[in-house]
Amino acid sequence: MINGPADIKAKDVMLGVLQQREAKYRQIFSHMAVGALHFDAAGVVTDCNDSLLLHLSLRREQVLGLSLLSVNDRKMLSAVQAVLAGQRSVYQGDYESTLNHRVFALRVELIPVIVTGQVCGGIALVENLSGQRQTEHELRASRQRQHLLREQTALAMIEWDAHFCVRDWNPAAQKIFGHSREQALGRHAHFILPEPARQMLSEGVLEALLKQHGGSHSQNANLTRDGRIIECEWFNTTLVDESGCTLGVISLAQDVTEREQTGRQLRYLARHDSLTGLINRASLAEQFTSAIAARIPSLALVFIDLDGFKHINDTLGHTVGDALLCLQAQRLSAQVRHSDSVARLGGDEFILLLPDSDAEDAVALIQRLSEQLALPCAVEGHDISVTSSIGIALYPQDGSDFDTLLRCADMAMYHAKRDGRNTWRCFQPDLLARSARHLQLESALRHAQERGELSLHYQPQYDIASRQLIGLEALLRWQHPGLGWVSPLEFIPVAEESGMIIALGDWVLHQALSQLCDWQQAGYLPVRVAVNLSAAQFQQANLPQQIASLLETYHLPARLLELELTESVAMRRPQEAVAILGALEAMGIKVSIDDFGTGYSSLSYLKRLSLETLKIDRSFVTDMADDADDRAIVQAIISLARTLGLKTLAEGVETAEQLQWLQQYGCDRVQGYYFSRPLPAGDVLALLTRLDPPDESLLAGRLRHV
Repeated sequence: MINGPADIKAKDVMLGVLQQREAKYRQIFSHMAVGALHFDAAGVVTDCNDSLLLHLSLRREQVLGLSLLSVNDRKMLSAVQAVLAGQRSVYQGDYESTLNHRVFALRVELIPVIVTGQVCGGIALVENLSGQRQTEHELRASRQRQHLLREQTALAMIEWDAHFCVRDWNPAAQKIFGHSREQALGRHAHFILPEPARQMLSEGVLEALLKQHGGSHSQNANLTRDGRIIECEWFNTTLVDESGCTLGVISLAQDVTEREQTGRQLRYLARHDSLTGLINRASLAEQFTSAIAARIPSLALVFIDLDGFKHINDTLGHTVGDALLCLQAQRLSAQVRHSDSVARLGGDEFILLLPDSDAEDAVALIQRLSEQLALPCAVEGHDISVTSSIGIALYPQDGSDFDTLLRCADMAMYHAKRDGRNTWRCFQPDLLARSARHLQLESALRHAQERGELSLHYQPQYDIASRQLIGLEALLRWQHPGLGWVSPLEFIPVAEESGMIIALGDWVLHQALSQLCDWQQAGYLPVRVAVNLSAAQFQQANLPQQIASLLETYHLPARLLELELTESVAMRRPQEAVAILGALEAMGIKVSIDDFGTGYSSLSYLKRLSLETLKIDRSFVTDMADDADDRAIVQAIISLARTLGLKTLAEGVETAEQLQWLQQYGCDRVQGYYFSRPLPAGDVLALLTRLDPPDESLLAGRLRHV
């Protein structure tokens, strides 16, 4: 009971104190960094501070009114019950909030609020340890990674103190340098440096490395415990304290000896031929550029191709071929001047770069080179002799850049090869026109068949005694809409060099046999057709089977087909030629040697070949009326053929006088303009009709097939 003004004043004073305490409590409660909440005697949350909401990512309305006695976590429920029973308690663990379904690592201190001896609620101080735990995990993982890196990395990890002595040394450092950790600790950096590098790496350099804050990269020679010199790549980083004072250096190092050796090898191979050790085309081009930059007045580029090298590779194998190339490379290098360069372009092709050389200098060198290259080579138990075809191009008259000059030398070399090989040629301006013509013909010839530009003409062959027609030689003709009639002497070599000759030869065989079939079906006089075989066709392993299949396709007897080979083709692989010609003879096919006397024949093989006829080349027939030597050659060929039991056929007979000489010497057969030019199929039909008209009933029904 309030008795008077004094009591009222005391009460007001007490109320003010309580309000101050409440305000103070509210300030502390609201602004403390730890999350806090208040709950009443029923365990219902009545208040919470902002820190709690922030730490647990909750909203105030989610927390106020929450009953702590309804939580699913037993440990949390037990702690709350203990507080409501008047005891302080602590909860620590992973708590899954039912409010946002997130798991928090919490430490909660629960304090009972007791008034006049009665528990009227409690306060919970909540710490979210999730971040701290994550930091601890990361720190532990970082330490494990560092340990794993230090122990398992292939990089040497070396820590140096401020005097550049070893403070730490990992297993990789031991593996690379050979010193154990115990042997390395405390030793100065000089112990892994060879003497030259030790002198170069002075204390001043080390001091500079210690003072440069940040990282550096270097590569240098190092010394292993067993005395080996290795090449190492270093990555160095200075270690400094908070005040910027240098504590030392930490280095990562790797042994790059093998990598450097591989790199040097790759750089070498990029500039050199791997087989012979000569420089390659790219290096030679650089040397050409350097020579021109030095303003030399003249320069010769020499292109060398070994004759018949492919045949050596095919018959004796690539091991012998490679050894031969190495030996010839040595011979070339031994003959040139110190200022000259020898390169291998590839295959059996070599290039010489001769600074300060004119045509006379180049020719003098080439004559010596040709003799040296042609000397016998003892290779893998074989004595091999090869000649060379050589082309010369001169700077500046033939070209001002390397590619042009090389192309000119290449063209000159092919000119030498076409002129019989084992010789040399200087580049001539007209070779450019020839090369352009060659490319034009090659491009046009690839489409000649499909465009219907090819045809066959047939030159009649006669028995010299009876003057009777005994056969026809099928001759390929090409009429291009823009180029006109192209001579076989021009387009056949193009076909051979470009690889089209087999396809052309097959087309000629098909056309000739198809035409012969039509003539036979029309009832005309059976006449033999002779077809020339190229070297590429004759070298096909299944040639007899191909011919047999064609004869069967066109229903023709083998006796109506004659195949012609040049003697150079027959003698290229004489043992194989014996087998192939024997198979053709067994089928009933006649074979003749074309242009006999212009090549080289082995008489020991010639007598073994299954032949019927030797064809005397027109070069001997043309002047035989006026040239006693030609007459002697013709007479010798006819005599040889008769001895071997062979027939003879003379080509290019154009005069009665030539015919008279041939008949006097006993030649069997002739062909040439004196009797007939090569005829298109229609004119042959007229010739056959005139000689032996077919049965009219057959001709009327089948003439359309001719």
